[in-house]
Amino acid sequence: MRYFIIFLMMAFATTSLAQVNVKAGDTVPEDGVFLTKEQVAKIIAETDALKIKHLEELEFEREKALIKLNNQKQLSEAVLNSNIEKYTYLLEVKEKELSGLYKRLEEEQYEHWWFAGGTAIGVVSSVVIYLAVTQVQQLGLSNQ
Repeated sequence: MRYFIIFLMMAFATTSLAQVNVKAGDTVPEDGVFLTKEQVAKIIAETDALKIKHLEELEFEREKALIKLNNQKQLSEAVLNSNIEKYTYLLEVKEKELSGLYKRLEEEQYEHWWFAGGTAIGVVSSVVIYLAVTQVQQLGLSNQ
């Protein structure tokens, strides 16, 4: 931005000068400093050189900014692609896990049979133990 302002100042500072041929001893219409053609040419050349220098500096700064933006863009794209791959993989894993769970749900379940069998075994074993204890008590009482 600084170079742009300098460039604008240089561009508007060079106004066209009225050229009047003055010879030694001639009277001039105004007070001021009068320059020779060589001095004017030197000033114009220096001004043009400064304009070119500032334009080159502007171009350099622009290229530097473009390179920086391109690097940031490439980094952002790399991060984006990495995140896309990561989350795509996570979705695939989750879908496989869900499909496995759905298959297990759809398979025939035997939990109710296990519960019923465990309950029946528990009841039968309790009855058998009860009968065994009562038999032992009856045998123990009758032997005394």
